[in-house]
Amino acid sequence: MDTPPTSSLPVTVIQAHTLIGITCLLLFLCTTAVGGRVIARRMVRATLGIDDYLVFVALALLIALSAQQFLLAHYLLVLLEKRLTDANLPEKMAKLEIASEITYIFLITFGRASVLFLYRRVFTLSNPWFRLSWSVITTSAVGFCIALLVTVIFQCQSQPLFTLSLSPGKCLTDSAAPMAMGYVNASIDFVILLLPTRMVWMLQMPVRRRLAVCGIFGLGMIGVAVSIARASNLTHSHLDAEGGGVTIALWSTAEAAVALLCACLPLLRPIFSRAITTLSTLRTARSSSIEMETLRQKGGEGSKVCYVDKDLPKIPPSLYSNV
Repeated sequence: MDTPPTSSLPVTVIQAHTLIGITCLLLFLCTTAVGGRVIARRMVRATLGIDDYLVFVALALLIALSAQQFLLAHYLLVLLEKRLTDANLPEKMAKLEIASEITYIFLITFGRASVLFLYRRVFTLSNPWFRLSWSVITTSAVGFCIALLVTVIFQCQSQPLFTLSLSPGKCLTDSAAPMAMGYVNASIDFVILLLPTRMVWMLQMPVRRRLAVCGIFGLGMIGVAVSIARASNLTHSHLDAEGGGVTIALWSTAEAAVALLCACLPLLRPIFSRAITTLSTLRTARSSSIEMETLRQKGGEGSKVCYVDKDLPKIPPSLYSNV
């Protein structure tokens, strides 16, 4: 691999440090969200279900993906600083990118499965339409996962898996296939997002509350937006021979992390409700304390005042004798 020109070094170094910083932030947010999900379950005395365990697996995969991204950024910085003590460093980077892609595929699949099994827990499968739709979407998600794995494994015709080098070859990453798969990925997320809409509108509750429930499930729209952004950036990233891999890694981590966050946020309502109630109680107690302190000060000042009216007539002493 040729050493990049000096003028491009600062930009690529910034990309590597950006990858490390954003990955750390997303990992912290996802860990906090999953921990909050467990706490919320305990608050409502609900048992952990399949969707919760799938989220735990997704978090473990996110930690693994983050470690891979840190290592990729480290290799890139070493390569840019010309400390090529290991001649196989470019090959290691290529293998690491493949491993990251495989981890990413399993991560988004487990994240989707957690959302689908959450729908199953909330709405059950008693409704025939929902049961059929859930089965079709779940099968499609698993099938897409298998298709992505096959694509990653056989993406280069002349180079088998985990023996990939950076030499030119005929790979699917040089065509529009990754971008097309990215848009299919976003489409599946969007369909999963729409799945509970009909079931929510069939519930016997006021329209405002139904809209609120749809809004909670609609938080997944953030994940769909990130998926679309990742798909649109794939083609431009592959044209960048130096920093393209970092850009793809950054968008992949962001998409997977946001999907995991969106899977946890709807279940954090007990925590938010408890926090709002606590803040309201503290505010009321503070207002009452200030009011009591004000009344006490006014009462203290009034007790020190003695009103004497000198114009009042004096009672003659003879009147006391009749009492």
